[in-house]
Amino acid sequence: MRKLWPCWHWGVAAVLHSPPQPPTATALALTVGAGAGAGSIVHLPSFVGVGITSVLPDPFPGGGSGGHFAGTKRGKVRRVELPTDAAIGDAIDAVEVRDVDAAGGGGAEGRGGARIYPIFSMLTLPNGDLLTGGGDRYVAAWRRKSSREDGEGGAIVREQAREWEEADRLGPHTGWVKDLAAWTRRDGTAVVFSIGCNRVEVWSTRGSAHVDTTYQHERTLMVESSVDMGSTLSSDLLCLATYIERRADGSTDDVVENCLLAGGVDGRVHRWRGQDDDGTIDEAGTFRAHDGRVNALAACEETNVLFSAGNDGQICCWTMDGDPSGWTCTSLDLGPRHDMSKQVDGTHSTAKVMSLCVVEDQSERALVAAGTSCGRIYLVDITKSEDGSPRLKVVGCGSIDGSEAGKECVVHALCCGRRGRVRDVIVGHSDGLSVWTIDNDEL
Repeated sequence: MRKLWPCWHWGVAAVLHSPPQPPTATALALTVGAGAGAGSIVHLPSFVGVGITSVLPDPFPGGGSGGHFAGTKRGKVRRVELPTDAAIGDAIDAVEVRDVDAAGGGGAEGRGGARIYPIFSMLTLPNGDLLTGGGDRYVAAWRRKSSREDGEGGAIVREQAREWEEADRLGPHTGWVKDLAAWTRRDGTAVVFSIGCNRVEVWSTRGSAHVDTTYQHERTLMVESSVDMGSTLSSDLLCLATYIERRADGSTDDVVENCLLAGGVDGRVHRWRGQDDDGTIDEAGTFRAHDGRVNALAACEETNVLFSAGNDGQICCWTMDGDPSGWTCTSLDLGPRHDMSKQVDGTHSTAKVMSLCVVEDQSERALVAAGTSCGRIYLVDITKSEDGSPRLKVVGCGSIDGSEAGKECVVHALCCGRRGRVRDVIVGHSDGLSVWTIDNDEL
């Protein structure tokens, strides 16, 4: 059984070298599965009371630190660095908290005094660009500032890793940009997908150099209502996921296709396939996944399963074989685990599963983290049975109590990062930012 270790955070302000402060009283009380090591998690003190609506690992951190982006309800993107040399159980101090200014509708003060919009989604591309989608119906493409210098072999581009500038704005969309996803073509260019109501906007990158990258709108993928599937009202989309499908074609190699998945308010999940050769994107199946909204999707390519999370309190694990209409499902109901004693208005009896992230993905097993509308976080272990069907088991759980009495936290977003031999589950919630640390040796 894997161990779950405590991860304590000391004070950080939005400047470098801030003096440390003790953790605040707002804590995430962690209860783990039988046989696992006990631990506790506290908020980063500088984030207490700051609603976090999206989180994302930075794949290009500088200074030897584990970097993450946190998008706020107030329209800021904050880049947080954590040290990589901390041992399990050590007190951990964030190296830096730095704002990416004017993200997703104008930053903390808005563009020109305009309305402030939340950062609902974030994405990094292989060229280093950071994309943010917000309530202003735009996707902002952020790029580290760079300078050109003359060298013997021609111009040399030097990046200023700590400074960002807006390189492009994609939109407007027909609604809030609730999620972003992308796949990479064989030539290294990217195809970006962004949600706006019942549409998926498709963008492609152009340019061979990082500083010369531009974005071009290619097409719109539409989702319509379906009487046959019981979807007669809104078909708005909420979440995206991409994966690579490898299908045996009867010859020497597998045919590799990029696949896009989208889940929406009507409980359906839609799939499209993309071809590198001619750039076409075709519909490739739709199925009903949940009773109510599909809030999050996460694809595990090695395990060949898709996870979906819904308002019905279910985590569903779909085996991705053949047409989606034939995918088999193993579900886990997290609704009954909701602590009814914290229910204030009595209007709901089931915890909504709001967010997912993949912690581990191997051919025969996976580990997924899930966050709920009542502040609960679960670690779910997935293994393959003898007949190949997945088996789901909760191996760890915890809960976040909000800083306001009687108010539950909503876990809006999760992501996973590595620091040496440990992994962090970064938890973005309605009352701030927290970290759950897992020992790699116990995975």
